[in-house]
Amino acid sequence: MKDGLYVDSLRGMHSTGLMMIPKHNPTNVIIHKKAMCGMDFLDLSTTDKYLNDVDKFQFCIGHNRHATKGSVSHKMAHPFQHGKITLVHNGTLLYHSNLPEGNSFISDSEAIAYALSVQSSEKIIPKLNGAFALVWHDASDDTLHIIRNDERPLYFGKVKEQDTLLIASEYQMLDWIATRNNMEIDEIYEPTVGHELIFKNQDFDKYISKEHKLYEKISNIQPGHHLAAWNGKWDDYGYGGFFDRKKDTPHWATTSEELLSQFGLTAGQKVKVEVDSFTVYNTQNGTSTGKATGYLECSLLDEDTEHVVTVHNQKYSDWNKFIEDEITVTIKTAYTYSGIGIENGINIIANDPQMHVENNEEKKIIDLFVGPFGRTLTKTQWDEYTKHGCAMCEGNIYDEDSGKITWTSDQQPICYDCRELYNW
Repeated sequence: MKDGLYVDSLRGMHSTGLMMIPKHNPTNVIIHKKAMCGMDFLDLSTTDKYLNDVDKFQFCIGHNRHATKGSVSHKMAHPFQHGKITLVHNGTLLYHSNLPEGNSFISDSEAIAYALSVQSSEKIIPKLNGAFALVWHDASDDTLHIIRNDERPLYFGKVKEQDTLLIASEYQMLDWIATRNNMEIDEIYEPTVGHELIFKNQDFDKYISKEHKLYEKISNIQPGHHLAAWNGKWDDYGYGGFFDRKKDTPHWATTSEELLSQFGLTAGQKVKVEVDSFTVYNTQNGTSTGKATGYLECSLLDEDTEHVVTVHNQKYSDWNKFIEDEITVTIKTAYTYSGIGIENGINIIANDPQMHVENNEEKKIIDLFVGPFGRTLTKTQWDEYTKHGCAMCEGNIYDEDSGKITWTSDQQPICYDCRELYNW
């Protein structure tokens, strides 16, 4: 195991992790992972303790990560565990919003782990759009599962006269590990693409193979046709869901009046909106302007449709005391939109905001904080964004750090010290 973690560091230096399943208590899965390269990980006393007792475990899976989605931090290292599923993933999905609660996870790998904990592999594997080789343990029946698609390699081999199975991402790596440890392997196999292999009770001579339908990619374009992107999510190797322009009509062809009517609204109608946030997009002469967004207090006719109300070209000074409050706006127009996890939403553009102070008493100005991409956050939102601390050192983020820290592209905070140390 030590040799595997060491040599596999060549494939990823950002994080290293182990999942270990005890022989006599398979539900007590042990996870040990750190945001460090394999060589440093092997120097940890905890790592040494676990690997010196490796015979106590029926399954011991290691992973070296090169960060693709999510920051370099302990919590983003593999493996990921949700419910009875503990999983490692090699590869990158193009998007994972189509998985159960997909938008709740920054990491595509963690999204897969959660998805497999709430739905069967028959439902989840066909939804994986992108590269993957997966290994996971299901504590509900003490089984080990492996599967890959054609974008990632995966190899395994049974050691002769031992109940030992070696798994690696590369043929040469597996062969080297076996040779270095004086293990003779009957044969090295590469699992058939789309076939889930299931091992149970350390009986590696027998396994169940389940064939899955994989995500279908668009590879051929007929003469006279072309691809266009409209749906706002990664699909195949372009941006968007694709349609044949000769046959299909883009969803935004509906007029604004028809669209509003579809949801029981009309242009010029005054509606109450709960203000959610204010995003600054311009600062001139010391005055910040931007857009306010919120949600209707009334229900749309189609309650399953996602919606947002946007009021553009507003002064931040006029809005800062009304975040998380209710105002009245006048509907101007609307259009449909799609995004991560939203297949058909409605964006209502409004103007003429009317902000009322109840009982003629001055409202309390609530504390506001600077969040990712300059977005204004309430105290509740700030606490949610910073609850796990700095993505680099995991140190605490305090209220007074607002405006001093920076943020990763996936909206995780980097404390001031790490910002200076790593020139973030």
